[in-house]
Amino acid sequence: MSGALNSVLGGANPIGALLNVASVAFPPLGIATSVANMITQGVGQAVNQAAQQLSQAAGMPKFLTDMVGGLVKDVIGKLTQHSNPGCDEASHEHFGGDIGKMIEDLVKSITDGAKAIMEQGQGGDDCKGGKAGKGGKGGAQPAGNWLIAMARAMGAAAGDHAKRMVELSNKINDLSSKGKGIDASSDAGKKEQADNAAETSAAQAEFQAEGQMFSMLQNSFSNAIKSIGEGLTTMARKG
Repeated sequence: MSGALNSVLGGANPIGALLNVASVAFPPLGIATSVANMITQGVGQAVNQAAQQLSQAAGMPKFLTDMVGGLVKDVIGKLTQHSNPGCDEASHEHFGGDIGKMIEDLVKSITDGAKAIMEQGQGGDDCKGGKAGKGGKGGAQPAGNWLIAMARAMGAAAGDHAKRMVELSNKINDLSSKGKGIDASSDAGKKEQADNAAETSAAQAEFQAEGQMFSMLQNSFSNAIKSIGEGLTTMARKG
């Protein structure tokens, strides 16, 4: 998923991409708000689509799809910010395709994650394992288990960016250590040093992009996931 979101925000320099679009006719904050709204709404679409797939193919009770849809509509409505229609149009033109890919990736992540949780018997205290949609003795899984499984799957998706930042940080440290041990007195050594510097620079750029992206999306992607997840857990406890 991080690859698609990275593309949405402009590769190695996501904020720069936004500014380039904005500089034509719109303020940078206006474009950023429109993109954040698109991502927030995309999260809602992804959760609804995942619920539909889990209902159709994995045994989740169909009535839960309507419950999830109502919750998502309420949460996304509250998180969507007021935006400029012109900025919205420009953002859809430049980033619509990539956000569509983000939605596809998120649907798969939530669907696969929830199914795996149910199959492993981690959907709730009374979930005893077995195939998704089947209890330990062949009965249907309680509705609450499905809601908790979806909430946990979304929580895992929200942590993807932080995990990637840690991986990139470790890679940069490794490349830096390697560079200190290169003997640049020969032509081969000079080439190795140059290659190492280029790889380090690329990793640093990606790390910066992930950092900028994580910061920018925390009020759209992460908050939407968190709010919906908390709502699903609350519904599960009441059910």
